[in-house]
Amino acid sequence: MGLMRRRFLFGSLVGAVGASAVPAVADTPKTDALSGDAVSVYRFGAAGDGVTDDTQAVQRCLAYAARARCRRVIIGANHVITDLDLTGLYYGGLIIEGANTTHQPGPNHANFIVRGSTSQGLDISGTSGLVLRNLTFAGLPSDAPRCAIFASRVAGSNESYGHSFENVRCYGSYTRAAVYNYAGEVWSFRQGDFRNDKGAATLYFTTCNSLGLVSKFRETDARVRPLTVTSISNLTVYHSARDGSAIWFEQDPGTPPDATVQQIAIEHCYVVARGHARATFRFSDIVGNVRIVACTDESFARADADAAGTCILVDGTRTLRGMALEDNVFFPRVAVIEARAPVRDYRAAQNYVWNKPRFWRFAQLSNATHATLFGNEFFIVTGRAERVVVSCADRETDANNVHVPSAPLAGDAALISPPLPHRRLEPHAGRRLVAHTLPGSGNFAIGQLVWRANPAPGTSIGWVCIESGTLGEIGDVHGAISAGSDLLNITKGPMPRVGCYVRMPSLLPGAQIIAIENGACRLDRVSVRACSGRVELVSPRFAEWGAIGV
Repeated sequence: MGLMRRRFLFGSLVGAVGASAVPAVADTPKTDALSGDAVSVYRFGAAGDGVTDDTQAVQRCLAYAARARCRRVIIGANHVITDLDLTGLYYGGLIIEGANTTHQPGPNHANFIVRGSTSQGLDISGTSGLVLRNLTFAGLPSDAPRCAIFASRVAGSNESYGHSFENVRCYGSYTRAAVYNYAGEVWSFRQGDFRNDKGAATLYFTTCNSLGLVSKFRETDARVRPLTVTSISNLTVYHSARDGSAIWFEQDPGTPPDATVQQIAIEHCYVVARGHARATFRFSDIVGNVRIVACTDESFARADADAAGTCILVDGTRTLRGMALEDNVFFPRVAVIEARAPVRDYRAAQNYVWNKPRFWRFAQLSNATHATLFGNEFFIVTGRAERVVVSCADRETDANNVHVPSAPLAGDAALISPPLPHRRLEPHAGRRLVAHTLPGSGNFAIGQLVWRANPAPGTSIGWVCIESGTLGEIGDVHGAISAGSDLLNITKGPMPRVGCYVRMPSLLPGAQIIAIENGACRLDRVSVRACSGRVELVSPRFAEWGAIGV
């Protein structure tokens, strides 16, 4: 019965790997004694010394496992690989399992040590049903690869489908992402540790391939079957690189809205994004459903100045059809959520936010329920809001204190700040700014409060900044910046001060000056293209908050 099952699982594997990716030499093991269903890469010439390139030895082992219908391939320690290509191993259910690794491997100790600036590590494109278990990848910082694991569909009907990652770990440096999934479907992650100190993300799921890795996938095919079901649970995910994200899902904006139903579930994960990262979680042009449950984002737990400003970023032009946030813990530097794209069918409950004020911001929102156990949460909709209910549960009365009107907001910001039980107020952390009117100068970060000096019945308690910016004048200042750079060279006029928010044609909606280095301004984001010209201040926007009853 076992033999029949293995033949069924591996019936389509024979010849696919050996024909294109495996050399014709040494394709049989050094010994005939195999251990049941398992075969080891050492039997095919793998050295495992951390120096020798074992790519071809591992490929020979996998090709043999396909022909012999083996169930498992055992990977030892310290196998150096560049591009390990498994394209064509589909519908196999093959288990690639690691052994002899430590729980905290160093840069030169792992199952797979991935090196080479053009390397894409373990390429499982066009495969289906693979199980990666107890494997550790290390990206050498001195010769950082593009990614540790890469997968895409292959032109035609061959999908990267139904993979399972069990206790997989990635450490070190990857110039694109640690895991790079280009249009693969139905992936499952259960336990693991993923870290990357370079690139755009640690875990990256896309149908755009905007980071430009080499793929056998026709770009036009991405619109046929976009990302469908991805389940991520019990992972630790770190990212520490400028403008990156720990977990990033990206959809081709040209995908038909009814092409498929996307389901993204992220549960019981510990996630951190620092190094001036853009966001912890990022969802770009996703049209399906996102569910984040029982996760902890500790990016700003230590008050690191380089922590990601936003826990959850929703951007692009498409409408996110559903988002549920339940039982999470957030440490945002600025905002819990920054939804620049429209969101509908939004639900949030039992989320604990450490930082104050607690700030949630949406461009457009409909059919939404936001329940909080805390007061002084700033819930802002800058565009249209329909059927939105925000409640602050008073534990004594269990009352629903705040509702958003169903009428359009005409482009004006609507600030919703549920009152605290017993009318208690919580001041903004740090220096308390008190004024009779809004100040005429200074730098203001999103979420910052200005308290009214003489509050009275019928007025507001103060103002909250809803868009970061700088008030004042800097004079006639010109500068230049290169594409992909965060250094703004001042070519004319006085040097702007650290903390100012400035804009140029390629910096919209603006960037903040975080340091002055060798006569140039270090910005908090990278310019997408080269430009030169006048440097202007970005004006902040404010909204009144905390109405005082008569």
